[in-house]
Amino acid sequence: MSAGLLAMLIGCAPQTGARDELREPKSEPEPEPEAFVEDPAPTSDVRPSGAPTTTSTGSALEDADPARTGHAKQLFDEARRSFEQGDVPTALSLYEQAYAEVPLPDLKFNVAFCLDLLGRVEEACAAYRVVHEQGDDSLRDAAAQALSLRGC
Repeated sequence: MSAGLLAMLIGCAPQTGARDELREPKSEPEPEPEAFVEDPAPTSDVRPSGAPTTTSTGSALEDADPARTGHAKQLFDEARRSFEQGDVPTALSLYEQAYAEVPLPDLKFNVAFCLDLLGRVEEACAAYRVVHEQGDDSLRDAAAQALSLRGC
């Protein structure tokens, strides 16, 4: 699957001037699978190829006790910005810190996805398994698909 489609699916297409190494050469656009429904929620989150396009991590952090989640929300926002700028290692570190403070399956999915992008497949598979065990139906489905695609 092309990186351009991947960026579209994860809801954070590189902005003008973003790093080109996240993009593959353009080819004919691949049709989006019918099984995936785009969620127009503005708090879209990172997703692997073929997974649902958004998650409610940002709003889940906002809906929880602010005293407990305020710092995790800041970390999440910083991680999103880092990812959108192509700084996957920094995004991974920030997502891991946010998950350590508030262990939401959505955050663990972001950790898994970043690990996957960095070629740390065994660690990514372990993280996807956690999401598969703890996430809601859409996260379980996305994690199952990621595990299947990676042969985990």
